[in-house]
Amino acid sequence: MTSKVLENALEGLLPSVYPQFPKELISLSNSLLSQSKANVSSLKPDEEIARMTLCCHLAIERLTDSFNFPPPSTKKVPVPPKVYQNLLRLFRNALPRRGSASPVKLSAPSTPTKRPSPLKRAHLPDREGSPTPQRKKLNLNEGTRSDEGEDLNDVKSNTQGKATPSPVKRRGLAKETDPTPNDLHRIADGLQISDHAKNAVAFGYKKYNNLVKDRWGLLCGLFYVVCSRAHPELLVNQRRLENNIMSYAGDYSRMNDDKMAEWIIWADKIVADQSWIRDITVSIKRRPIGDSLRRKHSSGIGNMITFGFTFTSNRRIQMFEEWKSSIMKKIEEHKRPDSSETANDK
Repeated sequence: MTSKVLENALEGLLPSVYPQFPKELISLSNSLLSQSKANVSSLKPDEEIARMTLCCHLAIERLTDSFNFPPPSTKKVPVPPKVYQNLLRLFRNALPRRGSASPVKLSAPSTPTKRPSPLKRAHLPDREGSPTPQRKKLNLNEGTRSDEGEDLNDVKSNTQGKATPSPVKRRGLAKETDPTPNDLHRIADGLQISDHAKNAVAFGYKKYNNLVKDRWGLLCGLFYVVCSRAHPELLVNQRRLENNIMSYAGDYSRMNDDKMAEWIIWADKIVADQSWIRDITVSIKRRPIGDSLRRKHSSGIGNMITFGFTFTSNRRIQMFEEWKSSIMKKIEEHKRPDSSETANDK
């Protein structure tokens, strides 16, 4: 059964062909996805969401001559166009048409790998029973798993030498410090949100937790994004909402202001076009004119003025007027005793 995520990726790249995608295209996309997890193993969380689209893009390019596909459309790719093109070049180099490339590592390993010198390498015999990259056969019939929170094509690939799990595979393993259902209920109860909103957070966490390493960051970001839609009244004091989420999350989360801002951006971007987030019922009793439902965060790219230093918003102006009124009231109160004492002296 074709995965919904795979269908969405192919639909975005080949809208004119949808839904009649050849079986060869689906199989090759699955195979490239499996290879990419071994060869391109360390993508950032905001890049990981494009892995399926990139593999489908390469599959379309390789089967264009056979099926006369139109050029893939990049209008609906899940990352910015410039980032997508850079990732596409990376995947082309790591997943060549013939043979195989060595894994592309975006970060230096903790322990340097020892390699034999060119002279010694020539005398090393081939290992029997362990296929080399050239001998490796691709299984084009690999199926995909459902998109209900599980990692797609979580297939073990045969690698030369000792088999070790890839970093992406390790992300799927549960850790003792990962959030539990009790943690989710505790945060939801502390924020006093509806069951509908709590269920939406639980669904989003189940769907995306296998894609990230910092699962507390994902959970906290989802809480903010869901609350911004289901309970916009909590955004009257956005800073308090962030602090409450981090406070109810506890020390295990190791969340701070910068991480919270980054995960809000990531969570908002990843769920923006999802139907389950659009279906959240928004009941707004009162909202100041001009206030947006969501805070526009910045991590230093583009607008470098954060919310704490933005004094021109309607909310900030309203806060200033309230502060000014309270100060003027105190001044008037201080003046009254002085005037009465002056009258008594006379």
